[in-house]
Amino acid sequence: MLKPLAVSALALCCFGSVTAQSADIPSGYDYPYHDPWLATASVALLKDPKLPEKQVKDVTVYPARARTPLFEDRAQVYYVTYRQERPADLVVLISGLGSVAEDPLALYLGGQIFAMGYNVLVIPDAFNWQFALGASRSGYPGVPSIDAGDLENFIVRARDHAVRVDGMKIRQTKLVGYSMGALEGAFLAAREAQHPRLKFDKVVLLNPPVDTFYDLHQLDALAATGKDWSADEKKTVKAKAFDLVANANLTDPEGAPYFRDLAQKNTLTDDQLKYVLFGLFHGSLSDVIMVSQQIRDEGILKSPASKVSLDEREKEAAQYGFADYLDKFVMPQLPDQRAAALMTRTETLYGLHDFLASHHEVEIFHNADDFLVRPQDIAYLQNTLTNRLTLFPHGGHMGNIWYPANQQMLAKALGSGPIAPLPAPPPPSAAVATDTPAAPTDGSAVPAVDAAAAPAAPPPPEPATATVTPAAPTPVPVDTAQAPIAPPPSSALSPPETPVTATVAPPAPVAVPGEDPLAEPPQSVTTTTTTTTTDAPASAPSYTVKIPQIPSGTPANQPPPS
Repeated sequence: MLKPLAVSALALCCFGSVTAQSADIPSGYDYPYHDPWLATASVALLKDPKLPEKQVKDVTVYPARARTPLFEDRAQVYYVTYRQERPADLVVLISGLGSVAEDPLALYLGGQIFAMGYNVLVIPDAFNWQFALGASRSGYPGVPSIDAGDLENFIVRARDHAVRVDGMKIRQTKLVGYSMGALEGAFLAAREAQHPRLKFDKVVLLNPPVDTFYDLHQLDALAATGKDWSADEKKTVKAKAFDLVANANLTDPEGAPYFRDLAQKNTLTDDQLKYVLFGLFHGSLSDVIMVSQQIRDEGILKSPASKVSLDEREKEAAQYGFADYLDKFVMPQLPDQRAAALMTRTETLYGLHDFLASHHEVEIFHNADDFLVRPQDIAYLQNTLTNRLTLFPHGGHMGNIWYPANQQMLAKALGSGPIAPLPAPPPPSAAVATDTPAAPTDGSAVPAVDAAAAPAAPPPPEPATATVTPAAPTPVPVDTAQAPIAPPPSSALSPPETPVTATVAPPAPVAVPGEDPLAEPPQSVTTTTTTTTTDAPASAPSYTVKIPQIPSGTPANQPPPS
């Protein structure tokens, strides 16, 4: 149970494809795999480059969680740093759905960014058991705007430790997120834009989900793949997948020529690839459910929470899909059903339209054949980001992150500042009469045209607006006015002393005898100074992000601190 999950973003898949092309990709872009499933699977070949500069660290945000039954002494959350010897910009890298910081894809990408000359801080995804136990205030990850606050607190601690203890010299700070980490990164960047603590001067999002809830339902649909296979058939498929990766890794990757061999080596069908990918991903969900029910047991799992019944409880947790997790575990934690219904509209990239449209430091890289996106999702990104969207024709989900052209474009994006918007098209000129009136036949002068009496030219048409609308429910009215995110506490390293302002009043937290040990992390486990030299970004247009609230979680049956 709860092995250190190495679940790369390759596991985050759903159905659908688009045929849009990007005008910004390099000429001669010849990515070898046009099968999106095989392209997605290629990231399984990526490995930790094992750079000597890599250091694995940990942060304990909520020490009281170390007394959580069944998870005693496991409240540390691990991250990875790569430090340059000279002062350099810092790139914060948020991993994909279910991934820890030591996920092979995260380490591969972190190593690539370090080779570009940056300090690197690799952060786990918020949706994994380790982060849920040790860094999620509620213990119920899965709401991007709430997870963004938890990630912010964690990153500030990790960054300040790197500066104060490890001697990392930071100039400015940039953000890269991939897969679900890209969605969380978007919400983190939006939060930072209102109340900066990390002050990102550049944000690059790789293959983010656009409509989160559509994607999660599609992930559940993948569970049907292989349901009628026998145990022997499933075992054979897993063995083939293992052999494919093991044999390919016998040779060190050297760019595109190495990966081109994957098509010849692969013996798995698309359905078999789906089965393997979903199996990896679904395991991370089961672990999150197990942890959440130990932090605050809602009685959903009926098996006893004891070591004797552990296997039975794990099997019960594995019966739930992602939609179940949201409906049965997360939604009941929100203030009321109206807030829950509103969440399905706002907790997506559609809900961040104003931020994405107005903040030109944000770029998105996506693939036209990514299973996560539908044609309307790509159209939405194109209309919202215009020249800040780079759309590759092939690559599946994160399947071209190793491709040299993609790496070069990532380096270019990180090295650039905010991108100027495309110039507005000039208004159409007023109609001008070109025909000269015919001379009268009687020889008199041509009559003059009275400009004042001439009809006025029609006004220029209004600028065109996007025609794509998100596939979201009708907005549900709430009783209170929309409020901006509350400012951070005076200490840059401690979680907010009070919850972020909600659109509806949250219920009182679960009663716990004595002081709630999770209300404020002890100062002894946090750093109290910030020594980075980042500059504040230019002011941006005002907008508001609605954040639902989940009360702070407390481990079940936990004695108060002495």
